[in-house]
Amino acid sequence: SDEISAWVLEYQAEGSTTWTVENVTSTPEYTINNLATATTYNVRVKSDCGNEESGYQTISFTTQCDVITTLPYTQNFDNISSGSESAFPNCWARPIQYSGYPYAVTAYSHSTPASLRFQSLTTSPTTAVTPQFAEDIHNLQLNFWLKAESTTLSGTFEVGVMTDPNDVSSFTGVWTIQPTSTSWTEYTLNFDTTAISGTNKHIAFRQHSNSSIYYYWLDDVVIDLNNGSSPTD
Repeated sequence: SDEISAWVLEYQAEGSTTWTVENVTSTPEYTINNLATATTYNVRVKSDCGNEESGYQTISFTTQCDVITTLPYTQNFDNISSGSESAFPNCWARPIQYSGYPYAVTAYSHSTPASLRFQSLTTSPTTAVTPQFAEDIHNLQLNFWLKAESTTLSGTFEVGVMTDPNDVSSFTGVWTIQPTSTSWTEYTLNFDTTAISGTNKHIAFRQHSNSSIYYYWLDDVVIDLNNGSSPTD
C-alpha cells in the first residue's frame, strides 16, 4: 500500500457550524494558531491517499485561561446555563465537589436570575476558585453577596487565597463568616495583610457545613483594586 503523506485537518470552536480546513503534507504534524482562550475546540483529521480518503478521527480540547489583567473583575453567575453540574463559570475551578456542587442555580439570587450554590459534606468543604490575577493579591479587594439557608446548619463560609486552584493544600484562609441572618448580606474583604503575597494568585470560597443538606448561595462577586474602604467586620 502507498505510504500516507497527506492529511486533511479541520477544526472549529464548540458550537460553531463551520470548520476551518487545513491541508497537511509530508509529516502528520500541525500547529493551530490564534485560538481563543478558555474555549473548547473540536478537531478532526483524515488521511488523503489521492484516490482514497480515510474516515475522520476526532478529538476535543479546551484552551487555557488567561490571567486576569483588567479590573474590576465581576462574576454574577447569570450567563451560565443553570441547574446542573455543568453550570459553572469558565476558568473557575472546583477542587472539591459534593453532589455536583458548587454550581449555578436559580432558586435564590441577589441579582436575577442565578447564583452559585454550595452544598458540602461535614467532613469536606466544597470549594470554588476564581481565575488567577496578575495584580499582587495584597492590592486586591473582594466584594460579594452571600445567603445562608440556616445560620447554624449551613455552617461557616470561608474565603482564602490559593496558589494552585486544583490543590486544596495550597489554600490559606483569610476570613471566616458565621452568618447571623438568612437574608442576602454584602461582604467586603481586603487582602493587604494575607500571609500569601505576589501575583498570579487565586481567591477561593468554601463551605464548612454542619449538615450535608443545607446550602449557601454566593452572588455578585467583584474583585478590584483596594480603594481604602473598610472591610466588613
